[in-house]
Amino acid sequence: MKISNFILFVNLFIVILLSAYFYLIFNYQKKEYESIITNQVKSELTELKYIFEKILNKNDDIVLLKPLLDRKIASNELNRAYIIKQKNKIIKSGDFNVKIPSNDSIKFNLSNLNFRDILNKNAIEIKINFFKGNKEKALNLYYFVNKNYINQELLQLKAIYIVFYLFLLFGIIYFTYYINKKYIVKPLNMLKDYSLQKISKPKDFYISEFNEIQEALSETFSKLRKTIDNLYKSAITDSLTRLANRRRLREYVKELIQKREGEFAVIYVDLDNFKEINDYYGHSVGDEVIIKIAEILTKYTYKYELSSRIGGDEFVLIWKEYINKGDLNYRMKQLLKHISEPISIGELTLNVTASIGVSIYPYDAESFDELLRKADIALREAKYKKNSIIFFNTELDKKIQKEIKIKNELPKALENDEFKFFFSQK
Repeated sequence: MKISNFILFVNLFIVILLSAYFYLIFNYQKKEYESIITNQVKSELTELKYIFEKILNKNDDIVLLKPLLDRKIASNELNRAYIIKQKNKIIKSGDFNVKIPSNDSIKFNLSNLNFRDILNKNAIEIKINFFKGNKEKALNLYYFVNKNYINQELLQLKAIYIVFYLFLLFGIIYFTYYINKKYIVKPLNMLKDYSLQKISKPKDFYISEFNEIQEALSETFSKLRKTIDNLYKSAITDSLTRLANRRRLREYVKELIQKREGEFAVIYVDLDNFKEINDYYGHSVGDEVIIKIAEILTKYTYKYELSSRIGGDEFVLIWKEYINKGDLNYRMKQLLKHISEPISIGELTLNVTASIGVSIYPYDAESFDELLRKADIALREAKYKKNSIIFFNTELDKKIQKEIKIKNELPKALENDEFKFFFSQK
């Protein structure tokens, strides 16, 4: 066999090897991207369901939900459109050309949602239940993903790998036998291990083209990591305030519990009469107030603590840096004092107050759900007084359980004619 033919054979073999290598890496990154998109869609719809239920339990007018959906559409290119359907009433947000598809084109179960469903189904449907008085009502939310955006992202990812593949191939076909053996095969194996993160960044190679490829790979992986980090950050961050969202809050509290680093406080903050601001001044002013409050909460939260927004005007803080309960109470009083200072929004000056409910790990509970529930119980009591702080205690829990029991027994008592009326003289 001639040397030229042998080199050609070796180069052909290397071309095949590189093709398989880039194909594997591309599919690995593609699966990572698909997983992130799927989790983002789940998080988006789970958060919307929670917010809708909170809003509709107070006011069942579904028109109030449209501004929230409009903001979701504007803040994320992944969202194409939403449709809310309640009986014969339909509200659209985003692309008004979309229509409710047939049942065989709808994904109904959010729990087993996968990337194939996102691309193949025309819409994702979730059912939202709420109460109007004592009656349970429901509506359907249809979510339409921006498939063009996803396809463009995947196409861009594919193009990056194709460019580097062709660039590498162009250099390889001109190398000699000696270069193939000593200066190509070995560096390529090192680059492969580096791209799979099996080794650290190699030292400079003798051939400058490989150094360029190495830097290009580093830059590409850096961009991909940045994209993945940004997608993950958007999945755990509140889109309006950039505070942590409910998902990140849950992760953070579970991490603290697993590390067993000691006591921490779950501080449930709710703005007093915030609905009046939205109703009177509009949601845009309300959003500005929420952003201002978020800035204040961040200022009063230390480096290794957490500020999060879990609903419209509901925030949860995780504080660890305090000496005792008195010191914790002092920090929260200072926070309420700052919140109650006048807030300037354009030409408006608004006065806002907040109420706080507190539960403490591990004394009140040892799980995220229980800590949040008990902080919420304390918050309910604080809302009666306004601009106040209430720590959870067992008496509050008993009081709430009693109220729930009475509320649940009232319809039955009314049905069984168990009420008695007594008249007294003036």
